[in-house]
Amino acid sequence: MQTPSGKSHDTGILSPTMLRDLLRLGDAFFSQMVDNFLSEGPRRIERLHETLEKGELEDLAITAHGLASVAGTVAAVDLTGLCHQLEKMARQHPPVDCRPALRQVEEGFVLAAGELRRIVADRDSRSRLGVALSE
Repeated sequence: MQTPSGKSHDTGILSPTMLRDLLRLGDAFFSQMVDNFLSEGPRRIERLHETLEKGELEDLAITAHGLASVAGTVAAVDLTGLCHQLEKMARQHPPVDCRPALRQVEEGFVLAAGELRRIVADRDSRSRLGVALSE
């Protein structure tokens, strides 16, 4: 299946190896990590827009780095790479236009969030089904 950016779901939105390791830590832990990503991500993206509009490029770089860290905790490797790219661009001299990179970060967040929501929903469905079958 192709994403809006033309990437296949198995080519980098989430790292299968990292995801497998996270899932081994338990459903509750994984759900907590995903919830943190889903709540922190939009706030950080909003902050990216604010700092870019104000021309605060160092703050833009710091915020992009922070979002990369949050993305890394949930195996969102594609988004992590996009954030690092934005961070690097924000620190370039002379300054470059970071708006296209920020749009890519936003798209990467939407894709990663969708995949993570699907995984959590699938795991929740299987858990409920297992409880229903055992009753």
